[in-house]
Amino acid sequence: MPGAAQIAPPGAESDEELSSPPADIGGGAARTYDEEYDALPGEMKDRVNAVLSYALGKKGATEIRGKHGVTVRAAGGPLVKIAVKRGVPVAYIKLENDDVRTERRSLGLRPEYTKVKLRDEKDVGAACRLIDIVEQQRARYKEEAKDRRREARRARERQADAEAGNAEENAFAGDGNGGGDNG
Repeated sequence: MPGAAQIAPPGAESDEELSSPPADIGGGAARTYDEEYDALPGEMKDRVNAVLSYALGKKGATEIRGKHGVTVRAAGGPLVKIAVKRGVPVAYIKLENDDVRTERRSLGLRPEYTKVKLRDEKDVGAACRLIDIVEQQRARYKEEAKDRRREARRARERQADAEAGNAEENAFAGDGNGGGDNG
C-alpha cells in the first residue's frame, strides 16, 4: 500500500536505535534531607520544626539525623521520622494496635508506618496526637511486660515452694518411725 507506514517486526531495531545511548529514566541523584528541607517554604519548615520539637520534648527523646530524614527516638524505638517527599514534609509514625501487633509478630513481618503529610496545621496536630498515642502504647506494653515477668516469677516461686514441701514430706516419712513417738 503506497503511503502506509512500514511496521517493523518485533525485535528488529533500526540503526539509529542501536547507536544512540539509552534514555535516562531516573530523575538524577537523590537529594538529601537537608537539601530538601532547605528548599521548603518557611511555613512548611515551621510545621516540620513543630513536630520535631514536640517529639523531642518527650522524656528521653533523641534526634538522629540521617541522609533521607530525621528520626526522633525515645524508650528504645522511633517516635517519628520526618522526611521530605516531592516537596512535601511527611511524618512517619509506627502505630499499631494489639491485634495487628500480635499478628505481625506471628508472621514475622515488619510494622508499617502511618504516613502524615504535613500540609497544614491540622496535620501537625494529628501528628502530635499520634506521637502521644505511640508513647501511651509503649508505656502500656512496658507495664504488661512487667506484669508478665512478675507472674512468671511468682509461678516459679510457687513451684519451688511446692517442690520443697514435697521434699520435706518425703524426708519426714522416710525416718522409719512414721512420725509418731514410739518411746
